[in-house]
Amino acid sequence: MEKVVLEVQKRSEKGTLVIRKMRRKGLIPAVLYGHKKDTVPVTLSHEAFDPVVRAGARMVNVKLEGAEEMALIKDIQYDPLGDEVLHVDFYRIAMD
Repeated sequence: MEKVVLEVQKRSEKGTLVIRKMRRKGLIPAVLYGHKKDTVPVTLSHEAFDPVVRAGARMVNVKLEGAEEMALIKDIQYDPLGDEVLHVDFYRIAMD
C-alpha cells in the first residue's frame, strides 16, 4: 500500500465564524486524537485531502509541525446539500 502523507496545521481559533472563514479559504477543520495523547484541532487543505478520499485511503500519515503520526480517517462529515467535506476526524494509531 502506498504511503499517504497529509500535511496539517495546528489551529488555535475556534467557533462557527472562524470555521466558516476557513472553509471559504479552502481549508477543512479537523481533529487528531487518540492513543493517550491530547486532542489537537488542525486544518488541512481541500486540495490535499480530496485525492486521498477519492482513492479510498483509510490510513494516512499526518504530518504536524514536522512530525509524522499514523492515523485512521475515523469520520468524514459532508455538507448534506453537496459533496463538500465539512470536518474530518483522524484517530492516532500506534504501530508497536
